[in-house]
Parts: sequence; structure tokens; C-alpha cells
Amino acid sequence: MADADLYQSVVLDYFDSIKKDIDDKYDTFVETSRLDINLTQIEQIRSQYLDIIDFYQDKALHTIKTMDQNLSDKNEILSSVFEHDFLVYLKSHHSEDKDKCFGKLVLFKKFEPLEKIEFINKFEPCMKIEILDKKTLDSILLLMKLDKTVESPELIKSGVRHDVWMKSELSKIDNQINRDEYTKLNFECFKIVSLADKVFDEYKNLAELCFGQCCLNLFTNDSFKGLSNLRILQLQGNGIDYLPPEIFQELHNLTEIELHFNCLIDIEESLFSNLTNLEYVGLGHNQIGFIENNSFSSLAKLKRLDLHANCLRKIKKEWFCNLENLEMLNLSRNFENSSHGFIFTSDLFESLTNLKTLHFSYNTLEHFEINLFDNLKNLQNLDLVKCSLRNKINKDMFKNLNNLKTLHLDSNDIQHLEPIFGNMEKLEFFSLSYNKLESFGDNFFAAFHKLKILDLHNNNLKVVKKEWFDSMSQLEQLHLNWNRISSLEVDVFRKLTKLKHLAIQDNQIKSVKKEALNGLSNMEVHYDDEIDMHKIIDDFHERNINLIPQKCKRKFRFVEE
Repeated sequence: MADADLYQSVVLDYFDSIKKDIDDKYDTFVETSRLDINLTQIEQIRSQYLDIIDFYQDKALHTIKTMDQNLSDKNEILSSVFEHDFLVYLKSHHSEDKDKCFGKLVLFKKFEPLEKIEFINKFEPCMKIEILDKKTLDSILLLMKLDKTVESPELIKSGVRHDVWMKSELSKIDNQINRDEYTKLNFECFKIVSLADKVFDEYKNLAELCFGQCCLNLFTNDSFKGLSNLRILQLQGNGIDYLPPEIFQELHNLTEIELHFNCLIDIEESLFSNLTNLEYVGLGHNQIGFIENNSFSSLAKLKRLDLHANCLRKIKKEWFCNLENLEMLNLSRNFENSSHGFIFTSDLFESLTNLKTLHFSYNTLEHFEINLFDNLKNLQNLDLVKCSLRNKINKDMFKNLNNLKTLHLDSNDIQHLEPIFGNMEKLEFFSLSYNKLESFGDNFFAAFHKLKILDLHNNNLKVVKKEWFDSMSQLEQLHLNWNRISSLEVDVFRKLTKLKHLAIQDNQIKSVKKEALNGLSNMEVHYDDEIDMHKIIDDFHERNINLIPQKCKRKFRFVEE
């Protein structure tokens, strides 16, 4: 037989605790005497809530009379009494102005352990969670479901629960958590420090898991055990300095892993060894100084590998063995100050025959073989910004890059260039900004039939020759600002019939002849506000030219010699 007195005591204690919370909240409103609070409305909500509580209390006491289980645990008794309808008071701690909100009575479809309700009522955005175990995970998922059900935007954003928290209607909520329904979980900005073993092993259909910016840095080999269908794992921005070598071994179907902005110092050979379906690995902005030779050798399907902003002191060709499908490689900002005597040899990229994009900016190329890029015959985008190439560029350096579409050579202290890019007939974007360019060899631009954007800003150019543009019938943007140009030739831009943007501000141009801008139409011109461009192009309305004056900033301060 059930101990009716014990059951009744447990149930009454529970309802008394709800009444106390509501009375405490009411007293807070009365004591603060806020002018923006309608105390009459608050009193009405309190009264209606207490009536609802009395109704469900009487219902629970009636249920006890029909029970025959012999239980002693508080949660077990409440679970048995409230098998179907469980009344809960939720505090309004997620609102932007929680002191203005009364809280909400909700009726759960089934019982929830009291510690889970306590967690929900204590939770605040950015609250530190020392370990994410299964109980805490269930609490967070219920919290997310409540937050969505009670007319709130996403919890991790502003968390405003609008006017529903000032209404006295009872909200009925299905609190059932069906783990098979979850295909994506996002814990971004939850302050979770560590993961328990096998915490997700019941979420068989989970395909995407995000722990971005969570302060998460403690794992075991079994933290992700059971996630055989996971496709995307995001762990960026956590300060992770160590990953157990077998932590990802069961993630056979993983296609993307994001580990940017952590504190990893090395990559062990076994870390990704079982992830044969990986297509993207993001390791940028770590402190990686060592990578074992075969760390990526099993990733035959890999398409994108990002290693930028690390502490690499050498690059090994063994890293790229078996990466025939790699299309994007980012190695920028590893040798920013010095390559420490390391020689970039011609066989470094020999296996990357399908590479389309190479980011190599902010790497000091002190010593490299001139045919370094010879094997990259399918390369379309090459970024060599600030690589100390001042006197190192010659015709053999890019001779096999016939498919190149974008080329960045900015900030390399280049003073002069000869026509060494004649094979780049597919080039569409060419940037040479922030150099010390004074001149180009004859026919330098002759091959650029498909060029759409040419950026020459912040150099030492004194003249602009119209023959430069003889072959550039497709050019849409031309950036000549921040140079030493003092005048423009007559008809200098006449052949640029598709030009949409011309920037000539911050030069030494005092005046412009009207004929210099012949042929321009349907575009915008950026120029120094000291020039009366409206007078020069007096028919700018008819030609659909948007004249945009710019306040002169440089005052003829040039790039240092």
C-alpha cells in the first residue's frame, strides 16, 4: 500500500514551493514600486496563478487516493502522481528586463525531475556549465524547446520572451524530448567547459553539431562516441590546446570539421586518420608548429585545407600526399617575418594537381625554387600578398599558370614589372596595390583580354598610358588612386567601354582635360574634391556618369623609396 501521508506531504510541499516563488515575485514588484509596472495587473496574475495551482493541487491529492505503489523517493512520488500533467513555474530570467516580468505557469505533458526544473530556472545566458553530461544535455534541450514554445526568439541571442510573460493564461507544453528527431544541435555561446563520455550516443540521426565559442577545452576519446551519422562538427573559438588522438575515430561520415581560433600546437598522425569522408578541415588561427607527415594522408576526398595563421616553420610535401582532390589550400601567415632558412622546393605541391586556390599571403619567401608553382596547372586563384617578392619575380615563376583568374601581388615592394604574364589570358582580377611601382615594360598588359578588375592603387606611378588598355575591352574597375599621377592623356580611357568604376583620387592631378575622359559612360568616377569635375564632364547626365568627390587625404605623401 502507498503511504498516503508521505505522498500528500511531498505533493503539498511541491505546490507550496511554487506558491512561495510566486509570492516572492509579487513582493518584489510591490517593494520596487516601479512606475512602469501595473500592480493591479500583477495582482490579477498572481491571483489567477494561485487559483490554477489550487486546482491542480486538488487534482493531485485526488490522484493519491487511487495509488497503490510503495515509493519513498521524492522524484519517484512526483513522477507517479504527475504522470501526465505536471504544473511548473518558470522564472523569466531570459528576458531583457527580467524584473519587469512575472514568470509563467506551464503545464508539462509529463513529469520532469526537479533538478532539471531547477537548472532551467537558474539558467542565464553565458552561465558556466562545467561538464555537459546526459542530464545537463536533456535540461538544455528542454530549455531550448521551452524557449521556442513560449514565443521567444533563440535563447542564445537576446532571449526576449515578449508579452507572454505578463499574461496569466496557462501554457500547455509537450516537453517530450525525442532524440531521434534531432539532426542539428547548436550550443554556440553556451559556456560549456567539458564533455562527458558518450553524451550524444543516443542521438543517432545527428548530422550537425556546433560548439563554437563555448570555452570547451576538455575532452576524452569517447566524447563523440556514437555519432556515426555526424557530417559537420564545429569546435571553433574554444581555446582548445589538446585533442585526444582517437577522439574523432568513430565519426566515419564526417565531411567538415572546424577548429579555427583554438590553441592547438601540433597535429598527430592519428587525429584524422579514420575520417575518410572529410572534405574540409579548418585549422586556422591556432599555434600549430608541428604536423606529422601522414596527418592528412587518409583524406583522399579532402577539398579544402586551411592552415593559415599558425606557427609553421616548414612545409612538407608529405602532408599533401594522396590529396589529389584538394581544391583550396590556405597557408597564409605562417612565415610572416622569416622563413627561417627553409627552402620552398619545386616538388612541394607536386601532388596537388587539382588545386584551384592557393592562399600564401604574409609568408616571407626568402628562399624558394623558381618553379615552385609549376605543378599547379589547374590553379585559378593565387594570393601572394606581402611575400617579399621585390626582385624575385621573373617569367619562369608563373609560366604554367595558364588557368589563373585572380592574382594578388600586393605589398611586395615591386618597383618595375616586365611583360612576364603573357600566358595568363584568362586573368580576370589583378591586384598590385601597395607596391612601389613606377613603370611597366612594353606590352605588359597585352595578354589581359578578359581582365575585369585592375588595382594599382598606392604606388608611385607618374603617368598612365593609353596603350596599357588596348587589350582590356572587358575591364570594369580601374583603381589608380594614391599614386603620383599629375595628368591624364587625351583619350586615355577611350577603349574601356565596359568600365563601371574609376578611382583617380589622391594623386597630383590639379586639372583634367575634358578629352582625357572621352568614351566613358554608365559608370562612377572617384576624384579629389579640389577638381571641378562637373565642369570638365559637363554632359555627365547624358553619359550617365556618377561623379563622386573624395576629400584629399594624402596631400602628396608617397610610398617611400
